[in-house]
Amino acid sequence: MKRTITSIALIACFVAVAYAIPTTPPRDESNTRVIYVVRHAEKDTGPDPVLTEKGTARAERLSNIIEHEPISAIFVTDTQRSRLTGHPTATIHNTDLTKYAAKDGAALRASVEALPIDAGALVVAHSNTVSIVLEAFGARPIGDLPDDEYARLYAIVTRDGAHVRTIRLAF
Repeated sequence: MKRTITSIALIACFVAVAYAIPTTPPRDESNTRVIYVVRHAEKDTGPDPVLTEKGTARAERLSNIIEHEPISAIFVTDTQRSRLTGHPTATIHNTDLTKYAAKDGAALRASVEALPIDAGALVVAHSNTVSIVLEAFGARPIGDLPDDEYARLYAIVTRDGAHVRTIRLAF
């Protein structure tokens, strides 16, 4: 019996010490933001072309992929192909399209950082500006995309405004 009481006392001491040892506080994820970056979907030909049937389907697929993400803003350039790529996502998230200057990464970053801290964003860029957008948020440059490349989706993760990681996906 004495041995059982000693064992219980010893276990109680271990438990008390375990709770007294300071632990690392949980990381505050509330200052984390995800910015999604895509090239516009497949386009028709001609000046300021619209999307092809395949491009329209890709824009819809994109909206379904990020449907449950906290997207508060959708940034598009002043082209039909960019607006039409962002439109389905804007509809799902009940938000407007916001125009940005395609080659002004600093201004785009400032616009995104002006959003509420937990707000995500979608940026619809072009084959020669996706890299500019990535670099504006601290990601490595990738250069121009090939003319036939439309399937890339980048997720840039930032915390407290600093680049944490970039994830390359395909859709």
